[in-house]
Amino acid sequence: NPNSYTHLDKYQEEAVNCSLTLNPGEILLIVGPPGTGKTTVIAELIYQFTKDGKKVLLSSQSNLAVDNALDRLANVQSIRALRLGRANKISNEAKKFTEQQIVDNFYKNIINNINNRFL
Repeated sequence: NPNSYTHLDKYQEEAVNCSLTLNPGEILLIVGPPGTGKTTVIAELIYQFTKDGKKVLLSSQSNLAVDNALDRLANVQSIRALRLGRANKISNEAKKFTEQQIVDNFYKNIINNINNRFL
C-alpha cells in the first residue's frame, strides 16, 4: 500500500483497514501469537491516525510493548510522541520520547534556528 508507513502482509493490512473504518463506539480486537506483527499494525495505525491529524493514546500493561511501538516510529518526523512512565522502566531507545528529552530537544531546536538564521 503506497499510503502505508510500513510493509504489511495481507492480514496486517486487513487489520489496519478494519481499524480505520470503525464507526464511533465500535471496537476491534487484534490478537495473535508473538511474532505475527501486532506491533507493526499498532505502529501503522498510529501513523495513519496522526497523518490525518488525530491524536492517539497508546497504553499497555507492558512497558516493552509501548516502547517497541514507539521505536518503530522514531524516524517519522510528523509524529510527536511523548512517553510517560517511570524512568527506570523505559527502554533506552524510548527515552528519547520522555518529557524531559522532548523539552530539551525543543530548546535545542530553538537555539539552532536562532544560530542559523540570525547569528
